[in-house]
Amino acid sequence: MTMTDRDESRRDFLKAAAAGTAGLALPVSLTGCAERTQATVPAGVRLGVASYSLRELSRADAIAAVQVLRSKYVSIKSFHLPYESTAEELAAGRKAFEDAGLTIVGGGVITLQQDDDNDIRTYFEYARAAGMPLMVIAPTPTTLPRIERFVREYDIKVAIHNHGPEDQHFPGPRDALPIIRDMDPRVGLCVRGRNADAGDLQAVGRDGLRRVRQPRVRDRRAAPATGNAAVLCLHARRAARARHSGGIGLAGRIVERHACARAGLLGNPSDGYFGRTLSVALRNFRATVTLEESTALRIEPDAHDGDVFRSVEELVEAVNRQGYYGGTRLVKATVKTLSEHCNRHDLLLPAQNFTARYRSSIPRQVGLAGSSAIVTAALRALMDFFELTIPREQQANLILSAETEELGITAGLQDRVAQVYEGLVYMDFSRDHMEDLGHGIYESLDPQILPTMFV
Repeated sequence: MTMTDRDESRRDFLKAAAAGTAGLALPVSLTGCAERTQATVPAGVRLGVASYSLRELSRADAIAAVQVLRSKYVSIKSFHLPYESTAEELAAGRKAFEDAGLTIVGGGVITLQQDDDNDIRTYFEYARAAGMPLMVIAPTPTTLPRIERFVREYDIKVAIHNHGPEDQHFPGPRDALPIIRDMDPRVGLCVRGRNADAGDLQAVGRDGLRRVRQPRVRDRRAAPATGNAAVLCLHARRAARARHSGGIGLAGRIVERHACARAGLLGNPSDGYFGRTLSVALRNFRATVTLEESTALRIEPDAHDGDVFRSVEELVEAVNRQGYYGGTRLVKATVKTLSEHCNRHDLLLPAQNFTARYRSSIPRQVGLAGSSAIVTAALRALMDFFELTIPREQQANLILSAETEELGITAGLQDRVAQVYEGLVYMDFSRDHMEDLGHGIYESLDPQILPTMFV
């Protein structure tokens, strides 16, 4: 690629991303805000809405709010188009936005921190099905080269999100520049006004790199004009948390992690008898746990945890299908288990509370490890939230402990190992390994070696 071609590609990136450069905090007076916004938009800049700012609204209400703001552009957060959606559900969700006259300019923030082709491909497939030309991502320096390969394969641009000082990988825009400088020009930056100082903006502008995403409007800080474009940085942490009451709340940091269902292929249940097993993660179904900063620690129930029924028959059916306990106990047990693990290892958890929510598309009580998937997703979310690093083999042990020791569930390591490692996993639970190491020997294999299977 010539320098001219590369410059043109960078300009294409900016043009495609510019539509997502502003997500609007839903104000007390929706119409008034829309009018003021239109009156102050600089020429050539298209303002859109990040649906993250409308995360407490349903998809239909979020679409209606964007229409009231008179914006044609939207960047979708998974609250309104869940990752675990089927192809039909993604198509229907995409159609709902497009039928409302909205242009999907991107999505995110999407966490891409597992250095694994299958995991990263899942999100690129999601973005393609959702019609997203741009993904705002939270990667690591290790996963970026792998992500670049998928950018080339799918022709979907990515913009690296900078979360601020609490981000251990890319707290500011300049932290990613040395890594992406020579990458494909479709790998760029998200610039948030709150986390970008003048030096950041000058560095971004001077290098002429591709960057921009949909920060939320509050402070307007325009970067110096360059030969390619000026970078418009907009930000606000206030989001609409009560559309109908007209209230505006303060949004905190949000972490969202997932875990897939699993199927045991060979050796089940010899994990409990020092045997060997082969299991595979099923990405068609997954559990999701979301943690959001809050003043008090809350574990919110899922719709399946309800205690209100239309009849005795409905109660009996619900108990037969789901048991007497919902997923909230699994999240609570995970929090307790992780806290005790940190105490044993002299790890200090930050004094930060959160509200935990979970959801799952894994069919219940059919042997697909739906309970351990919730625990696995909860542990991953807690590790991200508190910025903890725990080896994967120890993660599986903690997940098992939360279920067996805290909740009295009869279980073995196989499911937890498969869900932590994902993909196709060979596990050797020989007595020597278990007694000497405290865990088995686990090896990830290429799922392509498997024949076509039906669940």
